[in-house]
Amino acid sequence: ISGSGNMAAESYGFFDGNTSGFPFASGVLLTTGTALSAIGPNTFILSEGIVNWPGDADLEQALQINNSINATILEFDFTPLTNQFSFDYIFSSEQYLSNPSANQCNFTDGLVFLLKKENTSDPYTNLAVVPNTSIPVKSNTIRGSGTICTAANEQYFDAFNSDQHPTNYNGQTVILKAQSNVDAGETYHIKIVIADQGNNLFDSALFLGAGSFNSTTNIG
Repeated sequence: ISGSGNMAAESYGFFDGNTSGFPFASGVLLTTGTALSAIGPNTFILSEGIVNWPGDADLEQALQINNSINATILEFDFTPLTNQFSFDYIFSSEQYLSNPSANQCNFTDGLVFLLKKENTSDPYTNLAVVPNTSIPVKSNTIRGSGTICTAANEQYFDAFNSDQHPTNYNGQTVILKAQSNVDAGETYHIKIVIADQGNNLFDSALFLGAGSFNSTTNIG
């Protein structure tokens, strides 16, 4: 896992929902800012990433964007014993402003779940897509209505948050699932990345639900 800086300002960590009402009881948090600042209430804008913290080329290729910055990356190898696997996640962002200016609608903070077989020349496949489409999950591909910004796939948008939300982000998606068919017994590499786009302002976060990395068998 890689991200920002020092012990006091790490961009990743473990979270516990406690009694906050957050949809996940616990899990892993990856941010484009400081993980500790993700704790609610939602009382100020998080723009904590530094300008010399780089982005990620694999994310840029998958999302068809450039100028990514403040990337936090979790990657590992795994060998499934079954032929399907999945992760549950929530994408949160300060880009979900309830009263944005027109130019703020064009920023595309996003995330990727990149999967490929280990030790092959196969390209990555991005599993973080809008359900039943090939559209990557970004702050402008899942967005609620009611602002100057165009709504998109709003059935997968949860809410614009009040100042009493359990997190310090302006909005988030519903629980989404990254999933894929795999070949049992083969080793795969997965790379999970979240990054800002364009500049280091208006942080975003990825919440991974604990215990949701599931491997299943399709028996028809």
